[in-house]
Amino acid sequence: MLGFILRRIAYSLVGLAGVVIITFFLSHILPGDPAQLAAGGMRARPEAVEAVRKQMGLDQPIPVQFGRYLAGLARGDLGRSIRTKQPVNKDLRRFMPATVELSVVAMLIVALLGIPFGVLAAVRRDGLIDQVIRVVSISAVSLPVFWFALLAQMLFYRQLQWLPVGNRLPLFADAPPGVTGLFLVDSVLAWDWLTFRDALLHLTLPAVVLATGSLAMVTRMVRGSVLDVLNLDYVRTARAKGLTERIVIFKHVLRNALVPVVTMLGLQFGTLLSGAVLAEVVFNWPGIGLYAVQSIVELDYQPILGVTILIGVAYVTINLLVDILYAKLDPRIRFS
Repeated sequence: MLGFILRRIAYSLVGLAGVVIITFFLSHILPGDPAQLAAGGMRARPEAVEAVRKQMGLDQPIPVQFGRYLAGLARGDLGRSIRTKQPVNKDLRRFMPATVELSVVAMLIVALLGIPFGVLAAVRRDGLIDQVIRVVSISAVSLPVFWFALLAQMLFYRQLQWLPVGNRLPLFADAPPGVTGLFLVDSVLAWDWLTFRDALLHLTLPAVVLATGSLAMVTRMVRGSVLDVLNLDYVRTARAKGLTERIVIFKHVLRNALVPVVTMLGLQFGTLLSGAVLAEVVFNWPGIGLYAVQSIVELDYQPILGVTILIGVAYVTINLLVDILYAKLDPRIRFS
């Protein structure tokens, strides 16, 4: 297994290198002048812009800039943001907990609802429940995230007034003591149940919107996987022994059907981390997605690269953990 893990890490590093190279060069061919932005915008004097450009190293050829960036990256230095005037590392530590909290809650919704819905649709194949779940799943996959987010805001905030429209807490509320940066966890650690309630209410709508597409895909995946396993010989043997349908489904069918589903869940969690951008923008959620969009608008290269690398590392790590988890779910899998 160690050899397998080392090979996967090597492949992952190659993939991350490709992400860094492509993102760096794409960000530097975009129109605009970040030196002028850093110097004060359109009103900045030409000599001030040139001084800032030289200070930032933007007067050097692109390959030289890339080499300097790689040297800083090797030291763990992601550069400094023009917009926030802070090191990108510090910005990411500040914004990352919001994205992690949103993605984890969305992933819990996907797993806790997608697996039961998929099993139910498979067991009730071609019945009314299966047809309803199938139609809802197809519709959910087809919905654009930004459109569904706006629709949810209009319904649950403006019309019904059940849920807040955005942000992590009410406007004048104090955040819980920062231990993990996750408001739900920190409020529990502080025994602050009022803040926990507020954080949960603010989190519900963006998490549900973010989870909708992944929930539909996981439900369809579970349904198909369970249907494949239901037709195998050992399932018929288990039924012939007189086992109840519940034991057959949850002890014999579901465990074997979960092997491909684990891949889907892992990929979907990575997708939620990287795909939270639209949800964060619509709900004004202060995570790395909103941070990245604001940096792109203002041609702030270093945060764009930092967010890309962070998401790439998270995606690769999740896929590596999924591959290792295979052996736990299916002993027949060997690392060769």
